[in-house]
Formats: sequence, C-alpha cells, structure tokens
Amino acid sequence: MTRIFMTGLENGDLTMFSLVGTYISIVGTPRTGSYGMQMGTTDVQADVHVQQIIESTSELYLRLGIYARGGSVSDPGRTRRAFLQLRDGSALQLAFSVPLSAFGPISVYSDWGVTLLGSGGTLIQDTWVCVEVHALIHPTDGVVQVKVDGVTVIDYSGNTRGVAASTDLINSVWLGAGTGTSSRYDFLRAIYDDLAINDTLGDVNNSWVGRGGIYPALVTGPGTHSEFTPLAGSNADNVKEVPADEDTSYVASNTLGHRDLYATGGIVPTDGTITAVQVVHRARLSEVGISNLKALVRDDGADSVYDAQAVDSSYRYLAQILELAPDGSVWSVAKINALEIGQQVG
Repeated sequence: MTRIFMTGLENGDLTMFSLVGTYISIVGTPRTGSYGMQMGTTDVQADVHVQQIIESTSELYLRLGIYARGGSVSDPGRTRRAFLQLRDGSALQLAFSVPLSAFGPISVYSDWGVTLLGSGGTLIQDTWVCVEVHALIHPTDGVVQVKVDGVTVIDYSGNTRGVAASTDLINSVWLGAGTGTSSRYDFLRAIYDDLAINDTLGDVNNSWVGRGGIYPALVTGPGTHSEFTPLAGSNADNVKEVPADEDTSYVASNTLGHRDLYATGGIVPTDGTITAVQVVHRARLSEVGISNLKALVRDDGADSVYDAQAVDSSYRYLAQILELAPDGSVWSVAKINALEIGQQVG
C-alpha cells in the first residue's frame, strides 16, 4: 500500500486525526464532498493545529485543499503563518508558510524562518486552492517541490533535513501551528479539505496525489449479509449517521466470522479516475477482552475481507484503504457505486 493516509472529513468529526488542538471545527464549506475543517475562528488564538502520525518515511507526496481566511496576527512579534509542517517526532523537517499580512509567496524552511529552501506561488483569500507537496528528506540529495493548482511554484534540491533534526524521516504531518511551534510563527486561519498522503512504495499511488477530491459513499440500505444485531430497527439504519452517534444506534456481534454488509448511495462524480477507496468504521469493544474488526466489501457478487484491526473499550475510527478493487482492477465510478461495504468480526 502506498496511500498512507486520506481524509475528506466526510465522517463529520475530527477523530480521524491523531491529535487535535483548540479552535478547530467541522464546517459545511467543503472543497469536495460535504465537510471541511476550519482552523481558527479569529486570528488571535493559539494552539491551532492538528497532527497525524504516519508510518515513518523519508519521502512522501501530499495533497491539501486550503481556503484561506483572515490576514492579521495574534502576536506582532511573529513573522509568518504556518499551514503545513513535516516532522520526525518533535523535530521539524520542513515548514510551509505564508507572510503575516499576505497569502504569498509560499515559503519552505528547514527551521523556523531562517533557512529558506524556496518560495513561490500564493494562496487566495476565500477561494479553494489545491496545494501539492513532494518532499524527500536528505542532507545532500533532498527534494522539495510545491504545486499550486497544478503549477510548480517551488522546485528545490539539496539539504532538506531539518536544522534541528537528527534523522531523514517524517513520521507526522501537522496542519497549522501550535504547541511545539516556534514563537516566530502564527497559524494560517483557513478551512482545509481533501488531505491525502502517498509514499513511494508499491506500484500505485507512489507519486503525486493529483488535484482531485474525496467524496463520501454513505450507507443507504441493507446489503447481502445482516448477521450483526441492531440496537433497534434495521441494521443499515443503525450505522448511517454522520457523524456517528455511538451508543445511540449501533450493530453488535460477539460471534467470530459474523458479517454485515450495506448498500450505499454511491458518489457524486459521474466519471473520473479513482485512485483509492477508504472504508471507515467507528467501533468499540463492549465487553472485557480482545477483539478485532475486519473491513468487508462485496464486489461483483464476491466478498473480500481485509486485515484485522484491534477494537478497544473506547470508540475510535478504523480505516482500510483499498488502492485497487478486490479483483485487482482499477476502481471506476460504476464499481464504487455498486459496492457493498461493511464489516466482519475477526
């Protein structure tokens, strides 16, 4: 697998991320789909960031939709507004930012505002802009490339290791600024959407993500299997809320191998290239012990079950990224719209 993370906020809440700071909310102003994530309600707030832990990699490609808002700052002693950070633990590798009083040029630093690697391009206030990043961390042969709406605006090669970093790895992606960010930087007040990250392994999704978006295919009715027990009513009616309402409605099973499948309403686009599908569950363990849940899909009359993921006593999201259809073919809109999705006790 090379698509290592993706979210269009279509689950309707923020719990897909590893860590969420303050003044962050889900809003109905999306780039694509139904939801976006607003960071900051004014320009005078602090600790405005989200963090996503990823599997360590020295090279990645990232896509992010940004709808920039505002333009003032919370502290006149600061010099820039950060919208993206690539880190190894607490050590910054690369910081992407814009000036305090403007939306460009976009600049990339390997520290907090001293070692400039490149600048170019702009964000546009109150307009969706697609930013794509290619980063290879290396002390001599590193690369940083940035595209804005498909146009390359930064193309740097050389030392990309963070000034304070001791490795050539990235293991977390930050949006915004906050705890652990230099006092030189404020956050960029903006709405974010359509975050997707590729590494360079495997045969697909190993390069630029592209300017597309992320669309929901929501549960609308029953599928082939209904072996879980609903709290009340039909199985499908207990799993279609956005955001999930947790113990208010659910399906449950403690029988190994039990399956539930659901039909969806499909996605909005009628054509286009589909690079990945993500099946998302919100689940918890209701009894003492250990249990797993497996993503289950039904394509062209055949069930496919995926890796077991541990479920614990607290609700959390379990995400399974499918880069190819179960039969090994490339995804199509028609294939997605005919797909049944669900889960198996594993």
